Amino acid sequence: MAAGDVNGDGAVDVITAPGTSTEKVKFTIRALDVLSGATLLNFQVNPVNRDTATLNLSAGDLDGDGLAEIMLATNRLHLTDLQTFKNGVLKQVGFPFAANLRTDGVSVATKDVTGDGIADFIFASSQRFSPRLRIVNGATGLTILNALLLGDKDRNGLIVG
Repeated sequence: MAAGDVNGDGAVDVITAPGTSTEKVKFTIRALDVLSGATLLNFQVNPVNRDTATLNLSAGDLDGDGLAEIMLATNRLHLTDLQTFKNGVLKQVGFPFAANLRTDGVSVATKDVTGDGIADFIFASSQRFSPRLRIVNGATGLTILNALLLGDKDRNGLIVG
């Protein structure tokens, strides 16, 4: 589940998707208006790597137009496979600054950390032996934080939301 203003009315909308699938099927993404309960978006996606994938959704205004894009990652994806949707249409595959970041499996969150009106990216590695947290400026692609986190006793990686 994620939250973001996908219709530009100033209210946060709820975005849902199934969490896990063990079958090679398309996942249905829905966005619901919290004010009216109306379905704003209802579309299917075909994640790049969907064998026993755990989906991770995030929403944020990535281009400064006041509307939230929806980002889809899985625990098995590389950043080059990250999918971004605008109004239910695939806008981009891959993270534009992926060359600067190396990770296998990622969860993603977006938040305007820098206060410039553009969502910044927060990535957590799902790598079991080197849990890494990265924050990347959404406008410039510059890394704000790149930290190896200790204390993952279960060695199951990190999740951000």
